[in-house]
Amino acid sequence: MKNSVFKDNVATDNNGGAIDSGSSVNVSDSEFKGNHAYFGGAIFTENNTNIVNSIFQHNHCEDYQFNSPEGGDIYCKGSVNASNSDFSYSFSCFNGDFIWVEKFVSLNNCSFKINNMDFHGSNSIYCKGSGVINNTIFNDMDYANYVVYCSDNLVINNSRALSNSIWVALYAFIAVL
Repeated sequence: MKNSVFKDNVATDNNGGAIDSGSSVNVSDSEFKGNHAYFGGAIFTENNTNIVNSIFQHNHCEDYQFNSPEGGDIYCKGSVNASNSDFSYSFSCFNGDFIWVEKFVSLNNCSFKINNMDFHGSNSIYCKGSGVINNTIFNDMDYANYVVYCSDNLVINNSRALSNSIWVALYAFIAVL
């Protein structure tokens, strides 16, 4: 999808406030604002997600019974590749205030700013696999356990984490180049 706006959508089946897909999702030049779901405030996908030149703001996933909702902007069971995109003011009550991904995360020239989580113990980016982060900024993360959590290898190039109020900046087997 290209040049689209998804605003103030609510998932009726718990997944993906704006998009719930069993296949890959490709998004460019689009906006996701104020969407809500239990998994993937804006996007839930069973496969890969590719994001280019897009904006994600004020999306969230939450459950007031504390049942572990994840992926404030994106919940992906495949891999996430995001480039030249901005993520801000989103949250989840458990993991992945912005992105929760099963396999691999690649972030290029992205910015992540101010996660609005209200539960101490979340991670701004949560990846069960490995990841590569290039030229990306993490700014004003509040109360997260980690800015980025990867359970496997994480490579970081020319990226910054600024003014973050967190317990640990990164968790992974890290290679900073």
